[in-house]
Amino acid sequence: MIPGEKNLENAISLVQQVKNRSNGTIPFFTSDERSDFTTALLEVYGEEVVQKYSGRGRPPKPIKIPPSELKYARVRKHRKKGRIVKVDTSVVFGTEDEVNKILKESSVSIGNPTQGVNVKLKSSQRFRKCLFYSYGSILGTIILLGLIGV
Repeated sequence: MIPGEKNLENAISLVQQVKNRSNGTIPFFTSDERSDFTTALLEVYGEEVVQKYSGRGRPPKPIKIPPSELKYARVRKHRKKGRIVKVDTSVVFGTEDEVNKILKESSVSIGNPTQGVNVKLKSSQRFRKCLFYSYGSILGTIILLGLIGV
């Protein structure tokens, strides 16, 4: 995770960290509608291709194209009065069929956008219960030790 603004430099840094930590395979990427991420993916994973020179004018600069293994989809959330009512995906790299297959096999549900919020809420409730339980057992131990005179 890169703290700070959502800009191109931070996006490149984030994608570079993912590449450095991966086992050589290119993971499936999704993001919001920011175009910085597309540029960052091409910068880090793109393969440089030299265009053919026609012989006139300035020689063309090499361009970066995505490798066939790179799959990237953008997620667009439609909101109504601040609540998410619909989630659309658009494929940027890869084919529609490949991306849909990956999304169906994924453990992340795009169909239910509030699922993550519910998991976070349940996690914090469980955390508080664990804290109370451990505090209660420590308190019980202290009372027990006080009763037996230790």
